[in-house]
Amino acid sequence: MKHTTFFCELYENYTDSAAMNRAIGRSATLIALALVAATTLTSAPSQADRVAETIWSCVVCGEAGATDVLLNLLLFAPLGVAFRTLGLSWPRSLAAALGLTLAIETTQATLLAGRDASLGDVLANTLGALGGWWLWPKLAELRQPTRQQARRTAVALWSASTMVWLLSGWGMHPEGSGRGPWVGQIGRVWSGHVAFPGTVDHVALNGIEVPNDSMPSVASVGTQLALRIAATRHDSVTPSRPVALLRIVDGVGAQQLSAVQRGEGLLLSARVRAARWRVRTPTWRYDDAMRAPSDVPWVFDWRWDSAGVVLRSGPAGASTLAALDGFSPSVGLGWVFVHPFAAAISQQAFWWTALWLALWVLPFGWCLRWLARQEAFIGGVAMLGSFLAASWLTGLPLQAAELAVMGGMLLAASGRGSRAGAGQLRGGGAAARGRGEACLAPTGW
Repeated sequence: MKHTTFFCELYENYTDSAAMNRAIGRSATLIALALVAATTLTSAPSQADRVAETIWSCVVCGEAGATDVLLNLLLFAPLGVAFRTLGLSWPRSLAAALGLTLAIETTQATLLAGRDASLGDVLANTLGALGGWWLWPKLAELRQPTRQQARRTAVALWSASTMVWLLSGWGMHPEGSGRGPWVGQIGRVWSGHVAFPGTVDHVALNGIEVPNDSMPSVASVGTQLALRIAATRHDSVTPSRPVALLRIVDGVGAQQLSAVQRGEGLLLSARVRAARWRVRTPTWRYDDAMRAPSDVPWVFDWRWDSAGVVLRSGPAGASTLAALDGFSPSVGLGWVFVHPFAAAISQQAFWWTALWLALWVLPFGWCLRWLARQEAFIGGVAMLGSFLAASWLTGLPLQAAELAVMGGMLLAASGRGSRAGAGQLRGGGAAARGRGEACLAPTGW
């Protein structure tokens, strides 16, 4: 009798799950709305020039338009999940998402500096919410998937991640635009920046002098890039705003290369193959690179080739320049193309790489958890093998640290549980439902 009463109480609690789901849905909606507001309802004065060139009817806007579309889809997906947990139908979810995004775009266009309103944002936000609404039940099933569901999802994740590794590796190579003439903009102040407190004496790109005007020829930027800047700083005050040093644009105004001082660091950016897809351009940050003596001509030599991306600096006329920092472009740096805040690659950026790898590896490892031991082992080897193959095929050096992080994540995500465990969980749930039905049946108590 005590056991029967316990299971009846358990079933009554189970029937209250709808109310619990509504409470969760309300909380999820508030969190999703706060996330949307925090990322869309703030001014961005440094983007004023770009916004002035954006027309409302564009769908994929600007040089990083594809990244913006993807981020808008992902930003509104949690809102769609929240609508689903609230019990809203898809037409109501569509109307709510559309109304919200129209309100946001109107606010951006009329009240916020440096924020643009476009048709592409409206479409991406609305479709993102609908995508979250549609995907949520399927994702919820993966909390305790069947063996077939786990295998099918693992194959899909492996295929997607392999494609991401290959595209990241291929796209992470410097490539200049062939649209001439290229134009040097040395020391010119663009929106959100201040003037360099000194003089830029000389600039050369791959051996071609860069004037503060049209370049005599288009620099051939292929598998390697060599930028040399000679500058003299006239004060030692650390600037509080970004300082414009150099920008090179092509014949249609698309940026090919830039050098910006931020604090005492130097940020260098060059167009890569992935720019064809209209994603973000990688930026490399060298901390303390601008700590040069006042009124002393100083040389910065930046080289990007198969050996890595290295900055050297020293006084003009020195026989050798001191290496400041060096980075190795790798398959694991694909996050730079889609980072929501355009974070730079620096010595502290490995955490972003680890988070990016976790985004692909942990869900895959979770699926392996529900497979037989042999299948899980084969899946883990396949994931690591695709990463190795992508590095080799795209000509980027393999980073042992990235491979070690992936291996550790796979072990952590798939180390516990098995299909037997899944069967026990599912069986336990079925048994509980059966006992609940017994509570509803006529009894003699």
